[in-house]
Amino acid sequence: MASLAQPTRALASQGDSAHKRLFSHPRMVVDLLRLLGEPWVDALDLRRLDRLPVEHVADDGRTRRQDMPWRVPFRPAAGLGARAAVLVHLEFQSRTDPYMAERMLEYAALLRRDLLRADGAGLMAGGLVPAHLPLLVYNGRAPWNAPLRVETRTAWAPSTLEALQPRFALRLVDAGTGRDGRRRAAGGAGKGRLDSGGDRRDGAFALVRSMVRRCAAASLRRRHAALGEPDGDTDDA
Repeated sequence: MASLAQPTRALASQGDSAHKRLFSHPRMVVDLLRLLGEPWVDALDLRRLDRLPVEHVADDGRTRRQDMPWRVPFRPAAGLGARAAVLVHLEFQSRTDPYMAERMLEYAALLRRDLLRADGAGLMAGGLVPAHLPLLVYNGRAPWNAPLRVETRTAWAPSTLEALQPRFALRLVDAGTGRDGRRRAAGGAGKGRLDSGGDRRDGAFALVRSMVRRCAAASLRRRHAALGEPDGDTDDA
């Protein structure tokens, strides 16, 4: 039986469900966006987040399910138009997935296609698709060591051919580390990575890590209660 003293391990065994419950609350998504440290986040209307459908039917009839897409509008004062927004796509991992960049590219393409097919609903003025922000929230014990850009796996090509290759990158939010986050990137996997990176955001990342661990511990307690098992050690690691 997993110990509550090791909530990160418990979280991994639950298939990232604790992450999803935690970030199903708009306030947590808002806090995560602010951690990015990007000036354009200040122009977003963080009081009006809309959850988007998570299921998409591909052209081959198979259903694809992404974790948590949100639509976040810009404030009118930004001067970008009444329908200007950003699509925030959250995916959660407790283990490295070597093909995560390709997976998120597929989800982004399906979300984009669905928006274009929805009679203009969700599009910006002129039928434009809002900008896409792919965020991978990772809480694994081992360093993330998979590419964060799809072009990492594309073979060399002449410049005219290279310009036609798919390009896609995601941002990695490492909720399992603090200031050592940058040292955990392996090879080219660190490009596009978001870690604590400085004293200003260390406290915020510590809060995210603490909340993820507490959510995992609470989930394990509920499972033990349902099975009539003892809780075990309840101290956080």
